[in-house]
Amino acid sequence: MKSCPACGGSLAVKRVRYLHDTGGQMTIIENLPAMVCERCGEQFYPPEALDTLVKMIRRGHPPMHDKSVYVYDASEVG
Repeated sequence: MKSCPACGGSLAVKRVRYLHDTGGQMTIIENLPAMVCERCGEQFYPPEALDTLVKMIRRGHPPMHDKSVYVYDASEVG
């Protein structure tokens, strides 16, 4: 893939932060390789990046650290 399917912009290989929700448990994967559109910012993941993600989660790879996260409900704002 040489151009973004969403907007036609140029893609560049970058390392990104990937958020993954598994049954309400949020996991943050740092430095996951992705193709990122330089125009719209859309991210596309090569198969090997997703393989890495699945292996880390299924094998119980220990996290670097854990973080507290604030959760808000936008429907409660008047």
